[in-house]
Amino acid sequence: DRIPSKKIEPVTSLQNLMERAKIIFPDVTIKRSGDKTEIKLNSDQERILFNILKNACEASKSIVIVDVKAKSFLNTKRTIRIIDDGIGIPIDVLKKIRSGLVLSQKSEGYWRGLF
Repeated sequence: DRIPSKKIEPVTSLQNLMERAKIIFPDVTIKRSGDKTEIKLNSDQERILFNILKNACEASKSIVIVDVKAKSFLNTKRTIRIIDDGIGIPIDVLKKIRSGLVLSQKSEGYWRGLF
C-alpha cells in the first residue's frame, strides 16, 4: 500500500462557492465581475472566502459583487474583492481588525471574523 506524501485537499471553485451562497441567500443578488477565469480553491481558501461572502450577504441590503482582478504577469495571481451595500465597518473596528485582534460584533451586524 502506498501512502501519499502530501495531504490531498478537496478543491472547489469560486463559481461553486457563489452558487452555494445564492441558495443560502436567495434575496441577495450575487454577481461576478472582472476576470471570469475559473478559480480553484483549496479547503482553507474556500472557508475564508465563504465566511467573507456570507458576511457580505448578511450585511447587504440587496447586492453583493465578487470582483476578480488579474494582478500579475501571466495571470498567476488574482485579487478577489467582495463588495456589498451594507452599512460598512466603523473606523475604530477597522483599526482593531488591522491590528490582528479577533472580533465578534454580531449584534452590531458589521463583523464576524475570518477565522
